[in-house]
Amino acid sequence: MAASVKKGDLLGVSATFLRGFVAAPAFTADWPWCSPRTTRNVKALIVMEQTASKQCSMVQLVQQERADHEQLVGNANVFVSRAWDYDFMDDVHVLLEHADRHKDK
Repeated sequence: MAASVKKGDLLGVSATFLRGFVAAPAFTADWPWCSPRTTRNVKALIVMEQTASKQCSMVQLVQQERADHEQLVGNANVFVSRAWDYDFMDDVHVLLEHADRHKDK
């Protein structure tokens, strides 16, 4: 994936990254600290927390810190518009279902 990434490309995370992200302890543990589990809260309480020290995007963080980043980040091929106050996992399920249906594309 990363071999075709050039400066100025629009980047995104892969379905593989998203599956790992939601399998992390923050998602599998009890969520009293992040209730309701909206996209807004996931951004504020997880993504911003993970990226704050480097002041970068999640894509940039993955590129910098993960040896397997070529499987996790690449050129974006889907535009996602989401509702910030809806359940984050609803978005995840739709994205992963779409990715599974379009594996060969």
